[in-house]
Amino acid sequence: MKKILIGGYYGYGNTGDEAILEAFTQRLVAYPDVDITVLSSNPGYTFKTQGLKAVSRNNPISVTKSFIGCDLFVQGGGGLIQDSTSWRSPFFYLGQLMLSHILARKIYIMGQGIGPLNGSFARFLTRELFATAEAIVVRDLSSQTFLMESLPTGFDITLASDIALMLKAAPDDVAEDILYEEGLPDLPEPVLIVSIKGNSRNMKSIGHYVTAINTYLDEAGGSALFVPFFPQYDMPFAQKIMSAIKGNTGLIRKQYKPSEILSLFKMADHILAGRLHAAMFAALAETSFTTVVYDPKMKYFLDMIDIKSTIVTPIIGPKSIEESLFNDIDDSESIVDRIKKRLPPLIKQAESNISKLFELLDID
Repeated sequence: MKKILIGGYYGYGNTGDEAILEAFTQRLVAYPDVDITVLSSNPGYTFKTQGLKAVSRNNPISVTKSFIGCDLFVQGGGGLIQDSTSWRSPFFYLGQLMLSHILARKIYIMGQGIGPLNGSFARFLTRELFATAEAIVVRDLSSQTFLMESLPTGFDITLASDIALMLKAAPDDVAEDILYEEGLPDLPEPVLIVSIKGNSRNMKSIGHYVTAINTYLDEAGGSALFVPFFPQYDMPFAQKIMSAIKGNTGLIRKQYKPSEILSLFKMADHILAGRLHAAMFAALAETSFTTVVYDPKMKYFLDMIDIKSTIVTPIIGPKSIEESLFNDIDDSESIVDRIKKRLPPLIKQAESNISKLFELLDID
């Protein structure tokens, strides 16, 4: 039995991070001799939604026991080693690497995006601890460049796509079940799915979205279905926007597995994506979409699939959202064609995350 301990931003209900974990485990389900334990902020949630054993990542005793009992510590994926959200954040994840190194456990850095790292000590620790890893796979070119400049010459750093691109959708009828569960069985078509992030106190931004979505619904009809990817932050923003929309709207209030959310995206006619993994889900669903780009990592993904980033924050207004929506809907056939052409190589590239894992575990 090969025992894997995996750590990331798991247990918080962020659909993007949970998609990484589910895609990872979907790929390993055919290997019953691989035992997975997750370091989670909410072990009960992880077990309920992913069916995986989990321990609290904030319990030092449980964490230490889990490290002692594992054959390989997998850290990733996602943007874990960065100090843009908090200066403390990278040290939490670097601490996991340090513990693994102290306990002489093999380390695999999987599918991570590194940075921004502004603190000199954080950059120093990243260099020192990443150098102890058996293998490193990163999800973007800037992360690969940073590590190639930081780590010893000849250190192998593989560039691969985001692990979430390997996610397989739940059966199509699951989308119908979700809508029924949410009290939305007869949602008028066409359906515009809205998955965006924002500050619920930013009335200017809310007003811009309201104006644009109202115009869309006036002209296209149908309904706007809000799908919060990180509910504790996205739900209040979505509710503020919905309260001022005149047309038909719906809101996904409950938590579902990422594969189930992906099935929901497949039934949409168009998607307004303001989160990286919402854009990835739109691409996986082969559905035309409009993006609100808030971060270089999102632009990087769009460049990979040859989709122009039309709305860029923080310079955003109702006209730019409105015009982009209608332009992208008019161009939907071309967008879907580009997705079908450019996405399969990226999905294949994402498999590098798993093939590297199999090498370390000596699995054929």
